[in-house]
Amino acid sequence: MFRLENTYKLGPDHNKRFYAYKLQPNIQELITEKMDNCEKMNSTGYNPKACANLTRELADSIRREAKNMSMPRYKIVVHVVGGENSHQDVRVGSRCLWNLDFDSCISLSYKTRHMWVSVVIYVLYAE
Repeated sequence: MFRLENTYKLGPDHNKRFYAYKLQPNIQELITEKMDNCEKMNSTGYNPKACANLTRELADSIRREAKNMSMPRYKIVVHVVGGENSHQDVRVGSRCLWNLDFDSCISLSYKTRHMWVSVVIYVLYAE
């Protein structure tokens, strides 16, 4: 077993910064694909078990995709909320205490005829 020395870095290198908005096109495409597939499989209406499985699968897929694109020393947190689309208004909110210079987040949402999903991805620099 080997040990690494501390780097005592308090921020990422200038060329190693990661911006969450770079994830948006790939993640939006992933959400659209998975939601449309789930909608086709459950064309009769909303299925709570299918929605639960979809949110779990979406969170795992998004986390994998984000980790493939991210830089070292960044942590990825994915929060997925989904439910039945019965023309209601739903607000999903969160608050964070973070470093404005290095940390960021994006929020995406998608609706089908029977379901909606809201995804928030946090990209946090780990010192």
